Amino acid sequence: MRLTKWAKHLDKETGKLQEMAKRSLTNGNKEKALRILKIRKMKAGALTQAREKILNLEGMLLQIESQEISVEMAQAVKNGTEALNAIHKVMSVEAVEKLMEENEEALATFQEIENILADGNADYVDEDELEEELMALAGLDTASQMPNLPDAPAHEVTMAEEEIERLGESAGEKRKIILSS
Repeated sequence: MRLTKWAKHLDKETGKLQEMAKRSLTNGNKEKALRILKIRKMKAGALTQAREKILNLEGMLLQIESQEISVEMAQAVKNGTEALNAIHKVMSVEAVEKLMEENEEALATFQEIENILADGNADYVDEDELEEELMALAGLDTASQMPNLPDAPAHEVTMAEEEIERLGESAGEKRKIILSS
C-alpha cells in the first residue's frame, strides 16, 4: 500500500535528519541544526499522521470483513430457513404424528402375534382328526381302511438273557425293552 511505503520513507528521513542535526551541532552550525530539527519534527508529525491513517484503514478493513461475514451468516440462516420450510411443506407435524401412531399400532399388532406364538396359544391340531378328515375327503371310511392292530403294552417288558442271546444280542443282565408306538 502506498501509505505504508510513505510511512517507511518518513521514518528513514527522520532518522537521517536526526543524524544531520547532530553533525551540524558538532560542527558548530547551530542554526542549520535547528532548521534540520524543525524539518525532522514536521516529518515526524507527518509520520504519526500516516501511522494513524494506516491504523484507521486497517480498522475499516476489519469492519468490512466482519460485515461480509455477517452477510454470509445471514444468507446461510435464510437458506436454512427456506430449506426447513420446504421440508415442512412436504411433511407436516400432523403427518409425522399420524405416521408414528400407525407405526405404534403395527408394532402392537406384531407384538400380540409374537406373544400368541410364544405362549403356545395357537390352536392344537389333532393328527388323528386330520387323518380322518383327509380320508373323509377322499371318500373312504377310516375304520375300513385302517387295519386292526393290537394296542401297545403300557408296561415295561423284560426278557431273560437266553431270549436275548437267541435274538442275537449280546449277553448280560436282564435288559429292559420299552416298546413305544
